[in-house]
Amino acid sequence: MQAILLNDVLTIFGLSVAVLYICHRVRVPTVVGFLLTGLLAGPHGLGLVKALNALEILAEVGVVLLLFIIGLEFSLRNLWKIRKLVFVAGFSQVLLTFAATLIIVRALGRPAAEAVFIGFLVSLSSTAIVMKILQEKAEVESPHGQATLGILIFQDIIVVPMMLFTPLLAGTTGNLSEAFRDVFTSFFFVSVGMLLDLNFLLKQPEYIGLIAVGILLLKTCIAGLAVTFTGLPLRTVVLIGVALSQVDEFSFILSRAGVEYGLLTPTLYQMFLAVSVLTMAATPFVMAVAPSFADTFLRLPFLRRLKRGSYPLKDDSRAHEKDHLIIIGFGINGRNLARAARVSGIPYVIVEMNPQAVREEKAKGEPIYYGDATQEAVLKHARIKEARVVVSVINDPTATRRITELARRLNRKVHIIVRTRFLREMGALYDLGANEVIPEEFETSVEIFTRVLGKYLQPKEEIEKFIHEVRSENYGMFRTISREASSCMNITHCLPDFEIVSLRVGKKSAMLGKTLA
Repeated sequence: MQAILLNDVLTIFGLSVAVLYICHRVRVPTVVGFLLTGLLAGPHGLGLVKALNALEILAEVGVVLLLFIIGLEFSLRNLWKIRKLVFVAGFSQVLLTFAATLIIVRALGRPAAEAVFIGFLVSLSSTAIVMKILQEKAEVESPHGQATLGILIFQDIIVVPMMLFTPLLAGTTGNLSEAFRDVFTSFFFVSVGMLLDLNFLLKQPEYIGLIAVGILLLKTCIAGLAVTFTGLPLRTVVLIGVALSQVDEFSFILSRAGVEYGLLTPTLYQMFLAVSVLTMAATPFVMAVAPSFADTFLRLPFLRRLKRGSYPLKDDSRAHEKDHLIIIGFGINGRNLARAARVSGIPYVIVEMNPQAVREEKAKGEPIYYGDATQEAVLKHARIKEARVVVSVINDPTATRRITELARRLNRKVHIIVRTRFLREMGALYDLGANEVIPEEFETSVEIFTRVLGKYLQPKEEIEKFIHEVRSENYGMFRTISREASSCMNITHCLPDFEIVSLRVGKKSAMLGKTLA
């Protein structure tokens, strides 16, 4: 048995490499590649895998290890910060989705116990898929990333009582510590693909596809509705709803338990597998188009109030100053920038999407208000047409691009500084009108190397010259992106050696009253 299992594992790895390579070349998400690997290797495909039961066991508590890894990376302090999202939005999403599914299934004439159980299955979303996509897009720390994570955490907690309640639905009791097994993780999606009977899917593709689309739409709407209770802006609500639209990996564990206890017939089980695989396979694609869909959706005229969230914008006298600084995002960088502006006597206003942070900081006297800076009305409220500088320090790449484009369109003269995490964002942000793009990874490199130079006793002026040269040429030493600009609206972009600086002229200076010539 061990030899067969080892051979199956090697087969899966080998086939996965080939399938994932093809997926990479045609730009198909890796999750879809894993599902295709399972379809090919399983008994309904090429029949390459023999020890199916053992592989199912390897997959089941791979999910547990996944949660263990998430637990290692996510501190209690971070959990406490998003407690409202976890317990309010998470509870609302699960309860509303469960209730809606229960009503629909009962209306179709299915038994009550079966309807309750299917409600369990549909109410959960995939932590593995969503977290992987958010990490690849560097959006885990974004507002919608944090909110999505909070809801997923609640779902992963609530699945335990669901597992315990499953035998009771069937009217039986037993050793509940068994619906939990100690196993490995990486075969989960492959095993899901192997369990699906492709012939069953091909016999009624329209019907199964219609159900899958219905579940995606239903869960998107309900998850979005649940998140609105936390006061987040509509764009974030749409992104979260789309991210939570698929069926969860835990639902597969629950569904097998449902078959064992007679809550699901084999036909209904295959129906659930087919629909679930389709929703999982669709997730990377729908999440990719979610930002564009959200922007299009927000243009609808009857959504004006919801665009800003359930917390209305209030006039702030500080927001009506001219020549001021607009800080978008109030994380660590935003706080440091606000502190420096306050010490320097520079007038500033802050735009933040976290309503709790806005309430707390406003109570401390900060000129901060709640709003989604991707919306034109919010930037106008911050008096962007009279601002001298706009600085965006948020963790959402898509929103950063939108803010940059919008700020430049609303004020052709404003100086736009944006922070980005990755090199690939720099070119697009410059093209959209940013004057300066500060990439985190390059700034880290600069800081490390300057400290190295200090340890080698390089003169301070030489170190400062090095930093100046690296930054003045837009990190040309580190990057390969062409520095040629599409237009000369930004003179420092067209002429990297050209620099404008301010120097204070003393009262007794010999230059006093003279021209630059």
